Amino acid sequence: MPSRAACPAAPQVAEVLQAQANNLTQQGRVADGLRVEERYVRLRPRDSSAHYHLACRYAVLQKRDQAISTLRRAVELGFRDFRSMSRDES
Repeated sequence: MPSRAACPAAPQVAEVLQAQANNLTQQGRVADGLRVEERYVRLRPRDSSAHYHLACRYAVLQKRDQAISTLRRAVELGFRDFRSMSRDES
């Protein structure tokens, strides 16, 4: 994977992907949002929040095993917003 120096647009691309995944999900296109979120996680594999949002999309799509393993990975990477997690409807 290229470093940020080699690919300076990567942070902006990742942010656009996250916004696109959110928009698709809000439009009820959760499966499309999931595919975009998976691309986002590939760009930011160590981003705990990205893994958390991916886990939420898996949960909404009833993909329980993937949701649990992805949520576990988010926590391993440092996700600690347990208050939001307990209120999240997905």
